[in-house]
Order: sequence, then structure tokens, then C-alpha cells
Amino acid sequence: MKPGRPTAPTLTKAAILHSALTMIDAGQTLTFRSLATAHGVTPMAIAHHTGSRDDLLADLITQCFAFAPPPNDTPRARLRDLLTRYVQTVLHHPNLLTLTFATPALITGPLRDLTNHLRADLPSDIVLHLTIDYTHGFALSAAAAPPGAGPTLPDYLAGLDWLLEHSFAPG
Repeated sequence: MKPGRPTAPTLTKAAILHSALTMIDAGQTLTFRSLATAHGVTPMAIAHHTGSRDDLLADLITQCFAFAPPPNDTPRARLRDLLTRYVQTVLHHPNLLTLTFATPALITGPLRDLTNHLRADLPSDIVLHLTIDYTHGFALSAAAAPPGAGPTLPDYLAGLDWLLEHSFAPG
């Protein structure tokens, strides 16, 4: 075997993101060193593929939270669909949400898009803030709870349905 670079890439950004999300989901501390150890490379190789730690987290947020509202539906149905998918993602990756909230600069991209979709469909800023506060309160409560012991998606949807029912004019 000749010394030098391998002929086939053994490290990809997708593989690093997968490992990073697996570590976050397991509650492990995410560092370039831990990722490098998992991939048998140097921390600099990880940085070469991902940029900074915040860049890596932003890519994970995009990967997990990038979803668009369903077309041709009522505002109420669109909101319920978007928020259901958001909460499902949070329940699946609670530690990612915790890391995101720890670095407010990461609340961009798909998370900002979600807020803009809510803003477009909700009848007022008051209802927007109530919906966001209710959703994040639920999400943080679920993220902080031991597995299987926190609030569930049906719990969230019961409250969301009540909020949406009382937020839109009848008819």
C-alpha cells in the first residue's frame, strides 16, 4: 500500500452528522475529539468536514427540523401538522433541542422558518406567542424527563387542539 491519502473517502460529512446525532441522542458530550475517536481520525479532520461546532449543530438542526407545511389545507390544519412534526422530532431528539436552546444563535434556518409559518397562519401575535410558549414548554419538559416518564404527543396535541380551537373564529 502506498503512503498518502486513501483513494476512497472514508470520512464524510453525512457520516459525521450521523455519529454526532447518535452521540447527542445518547446524552454523550459532543466534541470534535469524541467524533474523531469514533471515526479513527483527528479532530482537525472532523472540523475540515463540518466547520465549527455551531456549524455542525446547525446542520443537525436543518437535518432534523426542515419540514414545510402541507399545501392546500386550512391554516389550523397546517399549524397542527407542523407542530406535530416539530414535537415528534423533539421527542425523538430531546438533547438536540436542549443544545439548541443553550445557543440561541442556532435558532435560525428551519426553526426560524417554522416560526414564520406560524406567524403567517395564526390570527394574532398574542396567539403566536402563546403557541410558541406552550410548544417550547412542552418540549423542554419532555426533554428533561427520563425516557418514557415525560409528557406524550397525545398530551401535547390535546392542549394544542384546545389552543387552536379557541384561537380561530368559528366557521
